[in-house]
Amino acid sequence: NGRSEINLSDYLLLIHSFWNDVECIPNVLNAFTSSISDSVMKGLAKIDKSIRQLMVPEQQPMQQPVLSRLDTDCNDFAEYDYFYYLVENYPAGDTYFSKWDYAALTNQIRDGVRYYDSKRKKIIIHSLVPGRPFDAKSQNATNLTKVKIQRCQNGAIIDGTPYAFRRKAAHPATNSEPLQTLPVYQRVSLIQDIFKTCVEEWEKSVSANWTDCDNIFLSRNDLALVNKMLKDVNEQIKTIEVKLNNVVMMIK
Repeated sequence: NGRSEINLSDYLLLIHSFWNDVECIPNVLNAFTSSISDSVMKGLAKIDKSIRQLMVPEQQPMQQPVLSRLDTDCNDFAEYDYFYYLVENYPAGDTYFSKWDYAALTNQIRDGVRYYDSKRKKIIIHSLVPGRPFDAKSQNATNLTKVKIQRCQNGAIIDGTPYAFRRKAAHPATNSEPLQTLPVYQRVSLIQDIFKTCVEEWEKSVSANWTDCDNIFLSRNDLALVNKMLKDVNEQIKTIEVKLNNVVMMIK
């Protein structure tokens, strides 16, 4: 495809590898295509629930105590280039830690390697596993330095010094009082902000992976699955937008 890196369109090729029996194919197709839109659909579902709660009379108790964040990850570290966390305040400058290595890291000290990746133009830290290279080609890695790494709360200890990983930007409702205690107009404003963020993140993903998709390995049927998924998400976005606009009109 003329690209130097994979993108989400390559992921769809796996639908041809994850089944053994013909009867499994529909479930595999559904699982893969729905997983692409899983995050945005969950976010929209939460926004929809919050809109419906606005319609509940105030004397009735709310079932959902707080509008939760849109993400459901086990941590809230910001991700860079899909595979890295940013080490905050590292003296060498902006330095990125492999998220996969971090997942396997414990509180036991182990060897790691810090290097400059000339292709990504980043300083990167990886676990040093004998017999397994880090993910940069040797010609892209310069200034290799061994470091000692271990896991700690909210980040990693590197050469004996603890460093936090940068966190995702908090949504407005997460750092304030519970949503239901706010005046209605403020609640609507917060839901509008979250909806806008949700849609922008989705559109960015679509633009990066599916707009003018020219993946030569995807068949016409593969692309038809993607187009159906995109259509389903867009219809849900329009539905939520109509509901949100109706709420705004009601409180004016």
